[in-house]
Amino acid sequence: METDHTKQHYMRNFGVLLLLALVGLAPSIARAEDCQCPGKELSKFDGRDSNMGWRFSASIVQRGESSSPSLVCYRRGVYNDSNGTILNIRWDVAAFRRRMIASRQEHASCSMLPGLVSESPASGPLHYGISSDAFDTTVLPPREGWEQRAAQSEPQADEFPPIRSTFEFGLNTERAEATLTVHSYVTVANSRRRLVYEVENRGPAAVLFILNLPATSAMEAKLPFLQKPTLLESDSRRFFEADVEGRLTAQPATIIISDEKDPKMGLAADTVGVYAPVGGKRPFSDRLLLQSVQ
Repeated sequence: METDHTKQHYMRNFGVLLLLALVGLAPSIARAEDCQCPGKELSKFDGRDSNMGWRFSASIVQRGESSSPSLVCYRRGVYNDSNGTILNIRWDVAAFRRRMIASRQEHASCSMLPGLVSESPASGPLHYGISSDAFDTTVLPPREGWEQRAAQSEPQADEFPPIRSTFEFGLNTERAEATLTVHSYVTVANSRRRLVYEVENRGPAAVLFILNLPATSAMEAKLPFLQKPTLLESDSRRFFEADVEGRLTAQPATIIISDEKDPKMGLAADTVGVYAPVGGKRPFSDRLLLQSVQ
């Protein structure tokens, strides 16, 4: 017999799945509309100077319980109001880096991350261009920060609602842009848990990516993106799977996108939410990865 608690659990997870499905519908919609955060908005900030503008918001998608994490969606967007392409966008207080934004375009990120928001806003510069051009911004970041945390300290998750993050970035072709989406979820069968990472490139050119998530040595052979830039063809989707033992938890992970023809040319750096083993090790330093996008 179902208890009230069980019914509430099913309804809550159904609501999360429905929100994620709605966000993922209508692939023909312009990319600027792909990045939308579901849930209840907690904060909103914006600003601009003569060349660029920025927008930030945080929305609660799921409130945490003993067996499942809180999930918050952070939307960060930078738009170019000038008549020329702007290079080297570095918004580190929002974990957002882009190599370029073409004239009159906006690049946004919608990252669904575990944990709570910070108790108070944080301020930091948004740098752009080859000089020291910058202006002040305000965000409400995750309480424990955007970058890597010690997975050993994270509570185990026993329920695994899917985590979805999506972000936009420019390609090396004039005015060409792409949208990349990362889904992370867990399947359970006969006490075996399988981590699934679904990565989709909706853009006109192939790109390479590294996803710096906590992993065990047994996962490395199954997940090539842990060790080297991995190919995503244009307008394609790839699935990566790894069976794991032991406890799992939701974690933030840094992702780096680079040009297929020049892997050293970083196009975008961002943060996404993933499920990963408690006690897993990240192959790289997040800070060093971020420096590949200047």
